[in-house]
Amino acid sequence: MMRKTSNRVKNTRPWFQRLTGMMILIACSTFVMSAQADITAGQITALIQKKQQQQLSTNQNQATTNIAQPAVHNAMTQRISSDPIIAALRKDYAVVLFYRSGCPHCQRFDPIVRALTDHYHLTTYAYTTDGRDLPSFPHSLMATQKVLNTFFGGQAIVVPTVFLVNVHTLSTYRIAVGEMSYGAFDQRLHQAANRLVGDSNDV
Repeated sequence: MMRKTSNRVKNTRPWFQRLTGMMILIACSTFVMSAQADITAGQITALIQKKQQQQLSTNQNQATTNIAQPAVHNAMTQRISSDPIIAALRKDYAVVLFYRSGCPHCQRFDPIVRALTDHYHLTTYAYTTDGRDLPSFPHSLMATQKVLNTFFGGQAIVVPTVFLVNVHTLSTYRIAVGEMSYGAFDQRLHQAANRLVGDSNDV
């Protein structure tokens, strides 16, 4: 009888050890998942706080890296607080950029688009035509054929190209084709804003 009991305990021990190991593994996995959730929540909170700070600031302390003409950019940092035409544009329009990652003109122009649209707090959507992102727009959308037809209307696709899109009517307006300087793009943006919202802003 003692021998049988010893065999039963001996046979049961590996099963108990396996069960204990599984319980430890589940506990560790739960802890890791909880830690990951906390990190994600913290990152989201940080992004929201950063966005709120950007909306309240005048952009004086923002970095001017990857800008072709930093002196021009610094001279314009005060314009957002006293630029009603851009404020009116921001309410109804978004900027849409098309680029190709291997295009040297896009590589030089995309940082300028990023800097200017961030400066004016304009909602911006970037589409990549080759499926690869550029550093200025690391989470770009894929330019499908339907999107290209909507914006280019079956015409030749030239990059970089910038559109303004009315967020209410979805009407599109091409405002820039090809590479240009920060100052030239800023001027082109203001010309489009005056044409699109200038009249309503004067009322």
